[in-house]
Amino acid sequence: MILDIPEADRKTLAGFFSYRISEGNFRNIRFSFDGAGKTPRVILKGDAGEVLGLVNAYREM
Repeated sequence: MILDIPEADRKTLAGFFSYRISEGNFRNIRFSFDGAGKTPRVILKGDAGEVLGLVNAYREM
């Protein structure tokens, strides 16, 4: 899943996904972040349920 989130603060966005993945119960998920462009981009690969759960947790904050 590729998420372009133009309204997000780059540091907060990267920190959220990094923290949740490292501290959560995720077994099959890979995360990459690109904050170099105008719009921060998060790329999540892995188990569809885990990816969706993580994205939903971000949207709920």
